[in-house]
Amino acid sequence: MKPWKLLGPKGLIYCMCAICLFLSNSSPSFSSNVAGSTPKPTTLTEKESAAVAIFSTDLSEDISVSSPVFGPATTSTLTLASWTPSASFPDGYIVFINDAPTGFSPPPLFASPSVSTTWSGVGPQAIYSGAASNPNVTVTGLDIGTTYYFVIYSGRRVPPFNALQYDTGVGTNTSTLPPNSAPSFDLISDPHQTVANNIGAFSVTGFAQNITDNDGGTQALIFDVEVPLGQQSLFSSLPTIDAASGDLAFSPAPGTYGLAEVSVTLRDNGGTDGLGVDESAPQTFDIFVVPPGLVINELDANTDGTDDREFIELYNADGADLSLDEFVLVFFNGNSPTDASYRTVDLSGTLSAGGYLVIGNSEVDNVSSFTFASNQLQNGGDAVAVYLGDAVNFPNGNPPDGNGLVDALVYDADGDGFDDALR
Repeated sequence: MKPWKLLGPKGLIYCMCAICLFLSNSSPSFSSNVAGSTPKPTTLTEKESAAVAIFSTDLSEDISVSSPVFGPATTSTLTLASWTPSASFPDGYIVFINDAPTGFSPPPLFASPSVSTTWSGVGPQAIYSGAASNPNVTVTGLDIGTTYYFVIYSGRRVPPFNALQYDTGVGTNTSTLPPNSAPSFDLISDPHQTVANNIGAFSVTGFAQNITDNDGGTQALIFDVEVPLGQQSLFSSLPTIDAASGDLAFSPAPGTYGLAEVSVTLRDNGGTDGLGVDESAPQTFDIFVVPPGLVINELDANTDGTDDREFIELYNADGADLSLDEFVLVFFNGNSPTDASYRTVDLSGTLSAGGYLVIGNSEVDNVSSFTFASNQLQNGGDAVAVYLGDAVNFPNGNPPDGNGLVDALVYDADGDGFDDALR
């Protein structure tokens, strides 16, 4: 391959090495395919009539570079850490970047290119000029998913003039960086939350865990927490999750009650160029906002005779009337291995402030329209609980839990073995 013969400043002979990069925010993988031929000996002779100066340069000396090493990459930056000079050690280097493989050429005669490490969007652009082969130069302002090409010119000083001459030793190096990876996170094992509507500001430490951008921790992260519009009135301060700590925070609105079905995604600022993904898969959890004043006031499960006067009495200790349409009464069998549910009663209507509601056998005084047959309320040790929900949410045979629990009463039990969720 015939070398270029050019004169330029600083008395350097330069050799070109080309590198192709595909930008992303992961550590680059590198491959090299060096091609070229040993330059033929060439003699450059110049006479200057005034000074009668003569000099000669032999370009058979190999001043090419190889094995460029790239440092950490982000979604907008790429670092060219170093390269390996030839055994004859060039005296200096100039590095150019472009978003196309064409357009590269040596600097003009006696000209030193302006150097900037912020990509202007127009290339070729000089990003380094100096004598070090390990400059660790970082280029900023790059676009993810875009292929960038680097050319390294190496040179040798030529006496007696400060002139530059470039050799065409060529190295072709390519590196492909994958696009932005989706961030990810985990929620705690039981993420559902049940809170009284008068609790005020509420938080759960470490609610989200294993929070990562999956790109080396180089990106900004934010949680998008969504509550359906019709359920937002349950909160005076909507739920948020801090991306640094994973803490969940919200404030329920006093006097409200109901179920909020919350969806959470984690988003980074890596963008979606080059088929990148900047958002995690969504995860969901429920927040049950319950009235603290709805309580099980009294219960009788073992009456004289045939147990035909069994009842449960509810009381509304809140200072306002309470709609019962969103509540269900669930019976649990403490003698089963899992304390499984065995009966439900869907509630409805309105329970006035300070009012009582009796659910039981038809022979019970002041019983409401919610009745059940005699000898159906087990004698113990068992439990009865009021939940926010419907009977369809509590099929028979399910163990008790604390999600949506408003109040519970465990009766005639020795305290051993019954599920802690109701205590």
